[in-house]
Amino acid sequence: MAAMTAGLSAGAEVWLPSFFSDGMVLQQQTTVKIWGTSDSGNKVSLTTGWDGKTYSCKPLGNGSWSIKFKTPQAGGPYKISINDGEERILNDVMLGEVWICAGQSNMAMPMKGFGSQPVENALELLLSSDNCDVRVFMTRRSSEKTPQTDMNGRWEHSSPATVLDFSAVAYLFARRLQSVLKVPVGVIVSAWGGTSILGWMPEKAAGNAVPEDDIRRIISAVDRPTNYPSVLYNGMIAPVAGYAAKGFLWYQGCANVQFAKQYAPLLKSLIESWRAAWGARMPFYAVELAPYRYGRGNENGFERPSWVEEVVKMMEKMDRIALVPTSDAGNPTVIHPARKQVVGDRLALMALKNDYGYKTLEPEAPAIASANVLDGTIIIKTTSALGPATGLLHGFEIAGEDRIFYPAKAVVNTREMTVIVKSDRVPEPVAVRYNFHNSVSGGDWKNWMGIPALPCRTDNWELE
Repeated sequence: MAAMTAGLSAGAEVWLPSFFSDGMVLQQQTTVKIWGTSDSGNKVSLTTGWDGKTYSCKPLGNGSWSIKFKTPQAGGPYKISINDGEERILNDVMLGEVWICAGQSNMAMPMKGFGSQPVENALELLLSSDNCDVRVFMTRRSSEKTPQTDMNGRWEHSSPATVLDFSAVAYLFARRLQSVLKVPVGVIVSAWGGTSILGWMPEKAAGNAVPEDDIRRIISAVDRPTNYPSVLYNGMIAPVAGYAAKGFLWYQGCANVQFAKQYAPLLKSLIESWRAAWGARMPFYAVELAPYRYGRGNENGFERPSWVEEVVKMMEKMDRIALVPTSDAGNPTVIHPARKQVVGDRLALMALKNDYGYKTLEPEAPAIASANVLDGTIIIKTTSALGPATGLLHGFEIAGEDRIFYPAKAVVNTREMTVIVKSDRVPEPVAVRYNFHNSVSGGDWKNWMGIPALPCRTDNWELE
């Protein structure tokens, strides 16, 4: 495999995967592992530049070796020496925070955008991008039938010369996180547009989550070689599994939006399999699918809200997991919305609260805590303080026993943290929905931090 040569330097017998290289970021204040192979037959030793300690091991019969060591608090740059009779030096190594980022095109979308689909504010972000404490490892595409030991890519620090090819979401997450924590932040990005969740998970993980008939149906909907179980996992996740990191960021689902019932258990199984591969219950933050004309171009369809509903129900039963809302950051005619900074910032807010002690933040989407019918109105109690409003909120619909939904007037009572919803066309309402369509406009239900509500409803009626 061509990628195998990326970690070699001229004359060196010790081999390292490409992500163990100059400029890498190692997770601070934890136990990390570096691994590789050696054909020298000698013991392999590793010396860390921050404290001068040396660790060693004897390679196995096939030449493979791995060394674990503890890292101190953030800092750098440092050197790491690896020696099996011939020394190899890793330069410019930083200690800080590391996150693994994966998904399809909205995670892959670079700062320079796609054709006729720019990233909002890209020029200003480019001109202010020179920061050696923000580093990105962009993995090249690789679809493989068996798990690999390396993947093509290299560490680069943020600068006007490099940032245009970085994943916009991953880079903007790292940029925001670094600006708050004031420590180096590194992200490893494995993303490929148009890909199914099946490709990103081990084959057994897919089979354990849903019946084989469902897997076949999902494959037939987008029948490409990259969408079969495990092929992307093998080429773009398995090689880096075990690289010490704080958590995972996930932006995928457009390719599977019509399979909401199957997607949720598949995502659960993916999370569990990745955590097992890393040997830790690391946080996992997924991004809501942005509003768009999913399905057959139907803005009023239910594919996206159904996907959100199933994912949220699944996440409520797991720990250290969240869905980052983007209901206000979409475009009904563009599946790659320009507002990538909103997504990166909200992912960073979720991490800052849950993983870095910023407990006063409230990055979660506001939601319906309860809904009661009173005198022809539905009174919604919300889970968090309501953000700025002019007295009215848009995007609510209510229905009576006939199950026909009509747009409703929604009035905010900020003191009581309630929304009073009514419609003259529904004198006896029994159910309320909020932005429960593929594409939405005018949805302005947000919390005090400006975090928008996810599509939600109080009924459990079949969607047609």
